Amino acid sequence: MWNGKCISTCPIGTYADTLTQYCKSCSPNCLACVAYEACIQCHNETVLYNGKCLDFCPSGYYQTFGYSYDTRTSTNLCKPCLSPCN
Repeated sequence: MWNGKCISTCPIGTYADTLTQYCKSCSPNCLACVAYEACIQCHNETVLYNGKCLDFCPSGYYQTFGYSYDTRTSTNLCKPCLSPCN
């Protein structure tokens, strides 16, 4: 349910709460999620790390940049370093 109407898919920035049957907002900076604290895509200025959208990758990780042609959004991820990095 979204804005008082039954819909089959929740809009971007929301997720389907199976208990309440309502679309609920994702956490801040999260563009798409499967639960409040489980992001699968972040807004352009943040990076995805363990389901959260952060300003920077933590120590031992580096930021990758990508682009999803399906959703026309960037996909910035934190990936582990193969050798020591900051």
